[in-house]
Amino acid sequence: RSAHHITQKPFKGSDRELRGKIVRLLLSRHMLSLQELLRMVLTNPKRLVRVLQKLQEEGFIKMTSSGISAA
Repeated sequence: RSAHHITQKPFKGSDRELRGKIVRLLLSRHMLSLQELLRMVLTNPKRLVRVLQKLQEEGFIKMTSSGISAA
């Protein structure tokens, strides 16, 4: 192994897995409310909001008063 080798954390249950699930749902449904998304991904509401905010900052999703959609 090189001196720069980094082992990734497990994917199962990670924020990376949650982010992928959110983006896939939004691409297939076009727009969801926070409550609908929360029911679909089955995670802690604070964690979901944190991940959604990060996805919005990165330009992957848009959050409006109408709901959440893929960018």
